[in-house]
Amino acid sequence: MSPMKLVTPRKPDPHNPYYIHSADTVFRVDDYLFRVHSFFFTRESAYFREKLSYARPPNQPGCSDENPIVLDDADCASFACFLWVFYNPRSQHSIYKATLEEWTSILKLANQWQFAEVRALAIRELEKLVMPPVQKIHLYQTYNIEKDLLIHAFAELTTRQDPLTLEEGLLLGMPTFIDIVKAREVSRGQEINGMRSPSEVNVHGPDLQSLLKDVFKLTIEINGATEGGPWSAPILSNPPGRHGGSKGNGAHTVPTTPMANGANGAGNAGAPNGKGKAGDQSDKTKKN
Repeated sequence: MSPMKLVTPRKPDPHNPYYIHSADTVFRVDDYLFRVHSFFFTRESAYFREKLSYARPPNQPGCSDENPIVLDDADCASFACFLWVFYNPRSQHSIYKATLEEWTSILKLANQWQFAEVRALAIRELEKLVMPPVQKIHLYQTYNIEKDLLIHAFAELTTRQDPLTLEEGLLLGMPTFIDIVKAREVSRGQEINGMRSPSEVNVHGPDLQSLLKDVFKLTIEINGATEGGPWSAPILSNPPGRHGGSKGNGAHTVPTTPMANGANGAGNAGAPNGKGKAGDQSDKTKKN
């Protein structure tokens, strides 16, 4: 038998652009080190307030590259997307441009780590994106987002001509599937001797909204509008990044979108593989 070879653990690389020399806390995610400002994590997350006490002795995890806080419940790409919320240079103007996949990743970590304001931001931005109704319902149910925001998705599935498919039913889950089937039945045909004959949808506007409110137990107030209504994603009282995301905390130049210049860990702009060492760590501030 040949002798066993010892494998030397790979030394983690500083992440570009989220290894910031002037920052005070080091995280390790996958094979990368992130050096960022603990302020963003302790400001609203009880989860991280326990990990990042203000009176940390020098030998505590997170104080050095040699002893980082290891995050096993995130990957490099998702953590970089999450940090982008705070370090986005356009956050001062509340400009957040990201894809559905990126906002979903941000929402997942915000839920997981109890970042209420980041969660609210992700929901607000998801509300601006176009999603197929089944995908939107599945996403919102997964992360326990307010059901009231799904009224238009419910309406689309209630009024469309084609019935729900097996695949859609599996994504929706049995309770929601049953509610949609009920709404489709109630919205079609007139009741004759206790029976309903299938036909085209014959309720619209406020009547349809009232039907959906009753079937899905929504808490919205019907205001008589044909479409829309007084429901919307939560308004941020204090958007993440407004307190020095790109200015005043030593943050250097970072992308204006999560995947630009390697929010997935890439060291070069446009690099698709999510790997690379940190580049210039001069902590330059990007001007808007």
